[in-house]
Amino acid sequence: MKNDNARIEIKLGDTRAAVSITVPGLPGTMVTRTGKDDREALSATLRAAADLIDSRRRDTTRKNVETTWVRVSMDVDIKVPQAEADRAVALEEKVMEGNRAAGVELLDLSTDWLRAALDDNDSREFQSFSWSLRDDCEDFDEA
Repeated sequence: MKNDNARIEIKLGDTRAAVSITVPGLPGTMVTRTGKDDREALSATLRAAADLIDSRRRDTTRKNVETTWVRVSMDVDIKVPQAEADRAVALEEKVMEGNRAAGVELLDLSTDWLRAALDDNDSREFQSFSWSLRDDCEDFDEA
């Protein structure tokens, strides 16, 4: 009898976690990470597994779908709690070190700020918003 169900197996130690994911029709995924304790190891492992699955989906999309680059640019003044601004500064430092999870959190935080600006006339002060096809843009040096 053929089993068409997805299977997720988690192995957890004191400071290490391993996740194995098998889904019919997709390549298997095995990820392991460590942390200061079992919870930190598990959360790091699950994030890494999700990143791996996302990267495989992006690779498949690139192979099967015609794509183009666009550049999005926005300048908007938004009043935010100081603690959130401090958190954003700390996250940005981690992003510059290559921490993808910090990048996701920073994007979520800034998206929340943008949503607040769209709903709050006292906070909204748009300077510009634009997008264009990448080929229509002038090049600029990478940060």
